[in-house]
Amino acid sequence: MATPATPSPSEKQLLACMSCGEQRNLVLDARELSELLSRHEIRQYCSNCQTLTSWYGVEPDRRSGQQRRTSRHVRMELPIRVRLNAANLAFTEVTHTLNVSREGACFATRQPLREGMEVMVLVPYKEGELFPETRGRVVRVEQKSDNWEVSVQFVR
Repeated sequence: MATPATPSPSEKQLLACMSCGEQRNLVLDARELSELLSRHEIRQYCSNCQTLTSWYGVEPDRRSGQQRRTSRHVRMELPIRVRLNAANLAFTEVTHTLNVSREGACFATRQPLREGMEVMVLVPYKEGELFPETRGRVVRVEQKSDNWEVSVQFVR
């Protein structure tokens, strides 16, 4: 898979406000672009919120160019515990997220999950914490070299 080219300061970037979700195509200067690439967010004035807010880059769908997601995903590596207790596969694995949102998470796993399976997740996971697990439905599975990248949608 090819790595996307680093955008230049003169290219428009599709950004969304973390507070209200408003999206805008903005041309960023070199400093702003550097901040977006390193911190995955920048501070900009939001006319909807009428204040300075954090903005993140929106990843368009590779095929249509439209936004793929209904809520913001943040690239964040957090510990996550994934548990499945099915007749043909039962496991508990502590791994890490690749990105998270209000509606779901993507994580790396050694387990051969399939779309449609329901798993129980606890994120962020910390040994000994007693927070309730969240049910998640597997919506995407992509095999990587020695593991899988799995996206789950939280079931409320």
